[in-house]
Amino acid sequence: MDIAFLQAFALGVSETGTITAADLSALRDHQASCERPGEDLEAAGALLAIDCLARDKHPDWSPLLIETLVDILVWDQRPTGVISAAAADWLLSRVTLDSAGLASGAHRALLIALVREAHECDPRLAAAAFGHRVDGPQRAPVARTLGWLDASGLQV
Repeated sequence: MDIAFLQAFALGVSETGTITAADLSALRDHQASCERPGEDLEAAGALLAIDCLARDKHPDWSPLLIETLVDILVWDQRPTGVISAAAADWLLSRVTLDSAGLASGAHRALLIALVREAHECDPRLAAAAFGHRVDGPQRAPVARTLGWLDASGLQV
């Protein structure tokens, strides 16, 4: 995505405090015009910042945010399908936490989607997604391997 477009988009959201259907349409049109809809952490960071700016969000915003960030963080980064410790650090420093220190709202849904989609992820990301504590810096397979999801994909 074009960072200049995202900066202008963020400015509009910061002025109104809302993400409207028209905003979503403009963002989708921009994504469709890009060679690749999501490319780097700068675009992902801009989208997370936009999410934090808006007080009133169109119901389709969160699914679009989650889908776009999964594409960027799981499929556009190398190695493909792996969320490294560095990427986990980057993301965990940007998600919105509630008073209990847990990811809230769409950010929790984002973490869960990332853990489910990735082949491997840093265990701290899985812990933040599912509310479990995982010690150690090593990379771990996703939640199903850790026993946090049963075979149907439901949280245990």
